[in-house]
Amino acid sequence: MVLILGRRLNREDLGVRDSPATKRKVFEMDPKSLTGHEFFDFSSGSSHAENILQIFNEFRDSRLFTDVIICVEGKEFPCHRAVLSACSSYFRAMFCNDHRESREMLVEINGIL
Repeated sequence: MVLILGRRLNREDLGVRDSPATKRKVFEMDPKSLTGHEFFDFSSGSSHAENILQIFNEFRDSRLFTDVIICVEGKEFPCHRAVLSACSSYFRAMFCNDHRESREMLVEINGIL
């Protein structure tokens, strides 16, 4: 997948066509046509996952897109609910069910040994 910043693309730019095999839209793009535009090539593999985690950590460090603050023994940790829920069944249950914490911006965690 390619993400292009600062330019709106139309169907011709994207090379949209119907796939007869799947009856779904297929997007094709020649990166050479993007000369002069900043773009990111997202690929699969372990480096892709590592890059995503690094970017999420940078977002968290700068408190960008964080949507909850976890408070433990008076120390506050800005976090992403989605990341916590993906990594921990404890947080998944807390944020995905109708618990009070799923709606609060500050969540205090007590009794951690």
